[in-house]
Amino acid sequence: MAEIYVATTGNDTTGTGLVGAPYLTIYKALTVAASADVIRVGPGTYAEDTGAGYLAINRTFSSYVHIVPDNGDTSSVIITGTSGDRVLMMQGCGFIRFYGLRIRSHSSSVVRVIQFDRTALNNIEFDDCQIEILGQSGTVNIGVRDAWNSGDTITQS
Repeated sequence: MAEIYVATTGNDTTGTGLVGAPYLTIYKALTVAASADVIRVGPGTYAEDTGAGYLAINRTFSSYVHIVPDNGDTSSVIITGTSGDRVLMMQGCGFIRFYGLRIRSHSSSVVRVIQFDRTALNNIEFDDCQIEILGQSGTVNIGVRDAWNSGDTITQS
């Protein structure tokens, strides 16, 4: 198990993920993480963009990778996108646990903050997280959207 650090002052090119040389994005940390690693995210706002204006996660681990605030303050880390109609897309991934993070729409054009796609999705946890939606007048904004077929369920605890 390793600890990987992310900070708003980090760098995805020259960073190493160590406390003195953190990465800039959560996505970069996920690309180097191994099963059972802990990604420690420093305070601040992270405008994640994996190419479509949002954070797309499509990696499966064999045991949980934990993404947590480095200082333990559950209001200090905010994840947003940069453009597009969502912030976080979960597709083809598994064994990822988000703890104590705020996932916030980056504008009122976001119609879903988190989208789950059925493709090989398993063991995803959001513990003590906040989903924040910037409302758009005249539009029904969806905090969490799924792409399951009829009869499938999403459970929340």
